[in-house]
Amino acid sequence: MTVGGVTGGGGLSTEVIVLRAFMGGQVVAEEMLAHGFAPDLMTTREGRKVAETLLALRKGGTVPSLENLRRALDQRGRLGGGFKRYLVGLERTPCCSRLHAVAHLQMLKLDAAMSRLDRVSQAIGGNGGPEAPSETREKTGAAATAPSSRLA
Repeated sequence: MTVGGVTGGGGLSTEVIVLRAFMGGQVVAEEMLAHGFAPDLMTTREGRKVAETLLALRKGGTVPSLENLRRALDQRGRLGGGFKRYLVGLERTPCCSRLHAVAHLQMLKLDAAMSRLDRVSQAIGGNGGPEAPSETREKTGAAATAPSSRLA
C-alpha cells in the first residue's frame, strides 16, 4: 500500500514506514533523531504534519503512539479525509526494526537530496544531466571531427 512518499519494499511507502517506526519506542525514536529524522524529509503534506505532531508529542513528554497521534491531530482539527486515509496506512503498517527504520530514513534523506539537486539544476537552467557532445557542438558551431583526425 502506497500512501505517499518514496515507495519502499512490499509496496509500503518509505515515509509511512519511517513514521510508524518512530512510534515503535523511545530507543528507535532517539536513533532516528540522531540520524536526522525531520518533518521536511516527508514527501507529503500529511507526512510532514504527522512528523511535526509526533515531535511535539515527544517534546511534551507524551509517548508518540497511534492513539496519541490520532488524539493530537483531532485536537488540531486535522482529521479530515486525507489524514484519515493516511492514519489507516500508518495503522496497517507494522513497526520495523531499528536498523530497517534507519535504512528507510536514509532513503528519505537521499530522495530529499535528489529533489533539491533537481531544483537547483532547473534553477540554473540545467536539463537534469550532462549535455551530449553533439549538443555541445551544435551550440558552439564546432565541427564534428573524428578522434583520429585530431591526432594528425
